[in-house]
Amino acid sequence: MEMVQFEKDDPAMSDDVMESIRNQMAFLAPRPGALVLVKDRVLRLPEQEVDSVLLQAIDVRTQLLEGRFYFVASIAAKMDFLEHIVRFFPFSLEAICTDDSGGNGDTSEHRFALLAARLGIRHSITRFSDHGLLAYTDRHFFDPQSSTSRWKTIDDAATGFAAFVHHHNHERRLEIHHGATPVECLRDLVGPSGSLGPP
Repeated sequence: MEMVQFEKDDPAMSDDVMESIRNQMAFLAPRPGALVLVKDRVLRLPEQEVDSVLLQAIDVRTQLLEGRFYFVASIAAKMDFLEHIVRFFPFSLEAICTDDSGGNGDTSEHRFALLAARLGIRHSITRFSDHGLLAYTDRHFFDPQSSTSRWKTIDDAATGFAAFVHHHNHERRLEIHHGATPVECLRDLVGPSGSLGPP
């Protein structure tokens, strides 16, 4: 895979860089479901005494996003989330990639991989930051850390994140899709049968 280096803030990218990202997308994720990134963010909400986890999944081809909060970070939460996104996305999942940017070698990933295999999904682990397209997707489309600072309880977080997901999927016009939203991109690729429903 061709590596593309980005500045931390990603100021306006040149047309050449954006075209390189699109080429990587066509190669790695030629259709919806070909590659889905899954990321977890452990966070301590102000009115909780234990760490919660926000699990997010994004389809690389369409940039459709889904996420769920779980009261406690655990392998059971990750496995439940995998089963959830299999039902959520209106296409079959072929491959899932989880982020190992922390480099912690979490042994629970083995159970996650076994469940993925049972569901007919290939699973791999990589550092998103090491690859141009994955870094671009990670930086631009997973909910930014700053959003979590205003949530006090898991109910606040779930409501706020659901609004972010709806906005991202139905209203956010993406340069990588020449100004189309993720839902519009999905409909262009697979027709109305692939819709998430009306915005």
